Amino acid sequence: MNKFDFRTEMFKFVPDLTSSLHALYLGNSTVYHYTSPEGLQKIIEDKNFLFSDSDFLNDKDERKDFYKLLNEILTKDADSETREIRNVLLKISNNNLSDNNEGVMAQNKERFRFFVFSCSENSDNLLLWNNYTKNQNKQGYNIEIPLNELGSIIHSFEKNLRPVVEFTKTQEHSSGWFTVSPMNGKVIYEQNQKCEILQKIVQRCSNFWNSHCKEQWQKELFTQQLDVALAKLSLFFKNDGYAGEQEYRFVLATRNQELSEYADEQERTEQNKSKESKYGYRLVEGIPIPYIKVNFSSQSAMIESVTISFGYKSDISVSAVEYLLHTNHFMPRVHRSKIPLRY
Repeated sequence: MNKFDFRTEMFKFVPDLTSSLHALYLGNSTVYHYTSPEGLQKIIEDKNFLFSDSDFLNDKDERKDFYKLLNEILTKDADSETREIRNVLLKISNNNLSDNNEGVMAQNKERFRFFVFSCSENSDNLLLWNNYTKNQNKQGYNIEIPLNELGSIIHSFEKNLRPVVEFTKTQEHSSGWFTVSPMNGKVIYEQNQKCEILQKIVQRCSNFWNSHCKEQWQKELFTQQLDVALAKLSLFFKNDGYAGEQEYRFVLATRNQELSEYADEQERTEQNKSKESKYGYRLVEGIPIPYIKVNFSSQSAMIESVTISFGYKSDISVSAVEYLLHTNHFMPRVHRSKIPLRY
């Protein structure tokens, strides 16, 4: 098999690698993004959703738990047919479990970064409201978002992320050829379901490896693709203690090299206000968190409704939010949470 044919087969296989999650895409036609008063105002006025860098998620052990479970599966029932690919996957997993030097990670131009936009399938979730209603004077909001509208925007946006849709060749056979598409789906909490998905992935990887990876360059290239694919998939596995959040995630991927270019673009933006940077930082509890900005100004139907948490001033909030939406050319429904306020 020549290089072009192998890459073609691999680029068809890797997106299908996560097909175990396809059923999780289905269900509700809308999802709900919970946010603060300041977050709501920024989303409505700027018409942007911010995808936060997954390296700075609240639960730092979240992705490590994925690789620990993968290791458990890889070290069980290893037969001769799958031994080689299991060793490859173990190496990938152990590398991700090891402690890395953050400075080196930031300087590695080829390192992939993953940016997450979190929603919920639940329109009135007490656990999520509690993040914003620490006392009776605090208010939280959620925005109802149509899945097809947001999916359309994301897939349009990712065409501008060069590493996602272009193949760049830095070496003759291996390094530099990547395909990373956006991914969205339900977060998986239940342990048996996680194990079932990972077992299917190991078997599919083994089938591809035994059928297509005959030469060393093919093995190296496929290993690199697996590393990125597993990193992306790890963002959809969470501890079952968070199951009540019913989270639904959207993930974008790019490399440090492109993020550096986005940062340079920010400097140009200051001189050319008509060109807006996609990459930036926002302060969260005093920490500058990187984000990628996805604009939806072309989609007037992006917001179907806004729900306001239970609160002391929620009646006033309804009127205020209606004015905010109308001024910015949105006409969704605005209503209060059905969860009663407790003092």
